[in-house]
Amino acid sequence: MNDTAKFSAVVRGWEHRFGARGVAVGFSTLHLGVASPPADEHEALLVAAEHFAFCPDNMWQGNRPYTLAAYAERITGVHHWDFWWD
Repeated sequence: MNDTAKFSAVVRGWEHRFGARGVAVGFSTLHLGVASPPADEHEALLVAAEHFAFCPDNMWQGNRPYTLAAYAERITGVHHWDFWWD
């Protein structure tokens, strides 16, 4: 995804739902502070799918195992989301 309007729309949705705010942006990175992250496994799994669609590198190049369920567990209750694109 290389379209600023699409990036903005996705992040705006997270801002509305989770209180996500941009705290830092780099050449190929985005760091969000998250006021109300997903608190349970079901909600986190849905958000994990969104993160994967937004930035597959988070899962493919992150910690093992490379599954939505494992990624969802890692973001449950976490107040920062980091994204990077190679």
